[in-house]
Amino acid sequence: MRGATLFLSEKEVQHLVKKLAKEIEQHYQNTKEPLLLVCPLKGSLFFLADLVRYLKIPVQPDFISIESQQGGFHILKDIQLPLQGHHVLIVKEVVNEGRKLLFLKKHLEAGSPQSVKIVALLDKPSGRYLELTPDFSGQAIDDRYIFGYGMDLNEKHRGLRGIFHFTQ
Repeated sequence: MRGATLFLSEKEVQHLVKKLAKEIEQHYQNTKEPLLLVCPLKGSLFFLADLVRYLKIPVQPDFISIESQQGGFHILKDIQLPLQGHHVLIVKEVVNEGRKLLFLKKHLEAGSPQSVKIVALLDKPSGRYLELTPDFSGQAIDDRYIFGYGMDLNEKHRGLRGIFHFTQ
């Protein structure tokens, strides 16, 4: 990790997660059914775990795995929970260009949920050419490569409690 610099400390990350949990609770406070949380593997796993701990509303988490394939996307592991009639929240650690996320959102909407919204811990709007904006966003950041807190650097360093980047 030579040259890596702390971008967000563990305390700052947890502050963002708590803030997002409060926003989500307020938005879904009158929902009768549990909120379905869909976590794209692997990078969002830590964010999902902390978010579930802070939310004080009924939730049901599920997981999906999508890979890029010849200019498109392929689902390796689909969710198991039925979506029809439920509110669905995609839990994403960072929103980059958004192509895969848009594919996921359309895939989930095909299951006839009441709504499909997106929560992102971090949002990189400068790198996005699609009209896709998270419904709940912890913090907007500039276009930089970040890792830690579930996000990898060559499949390593996911377990770091803070978020790091390389300085120029």
